[in-house]
Amino acid sequence: MTAVPTRWRTLAAVALFWLATIGILIGFGMVSHIAPAPFSAMAWGATSSIGLLALTAAFLHWERRDAGSAGLRFERRSIGRFGIGAAIGGALYGGHLLVLLSLTDVRIVPAPVIPTATLLLALATYLVLAMMEEIGFRGYALRRLEERTGRALALVLGALAFGALHLAYGWTLGAAMLGAGAGALLFGIAALVTRGLAVPIGVHAAWNLAGWSVGEKDGAGLWHLVIPEPAARAVTVGSLSYMLVMALGFIGFWQFGRVRARREGAT
Repeated sequence: MTAVPTRWRTLAAVALFWLATIGILIGFGMVSHIAPAPFSAMAWGATSSIGLLALTAAFLHWERRDAGSAGLRFERRSIGRFGIGAAIGGALYGGHLLVLLSLTDVRIVPAPVIPTATLLLALATYLVLAMMEEIGFRGYALRRLEERTGRALALVLGALAFGALHLAYGWTLGAAMLGAGAGALLFGIAALVTRGLAVPIGVHAAWNLAGWSVGEKDGAGLWHLVIPEPAARAVTVGSLSYMLVMALGFIGFWQFGRVRARREGAT
């Protein structure tokens, strides 16, 4: 008799958490421009991460849970898991780029040499931005949803929430739900099957850093993509290759989770 009320309380708590998360991200995003332009994105990621850690701590204290239940327990293996996630994220982006270069006339050319400080700033920026979104969307809330609704529905709800965030950023509906949503499914399954945030942070940060390296973010990078006109074919192939590698990554993590569950069930 208490299962339905308990589920609804969980959904209400998660909805409140995500609304507060979106508020924190938008709020800190507005004030981060106080920092000098090259550092504003890093300042946003760092301050928002701190705010989201505080928000998570408040919800965990309210529910009498520990940090591990939100995937936030740091262990010696966390660095290695982050490295594995980064390797996976880089490989997925590499596959996406390979498809694009193979099936279109897009070319990749070296960019002007950038200072080492610019590269280090990009590394730090995309790391804290990945931490920010993973803490907010693949930590406490996703784990609580999995407990009450099951893995599949939790992932779908997480993807919808992540898409809503990007709508608030000003993305189009298609880009928010298909672009950010597909990424949310990949990062979400990575978080759930590895039971922590180190791997999804690695995947997320490496994907975004790889995109920056070929000039997809702010025009900087180590290389530039030259897209001949008309660009419609490149856009279509790029979108499809993105969805393909997201799907392959998702299936890989899902299968890893099934194998892990069978092994643990046999012991």
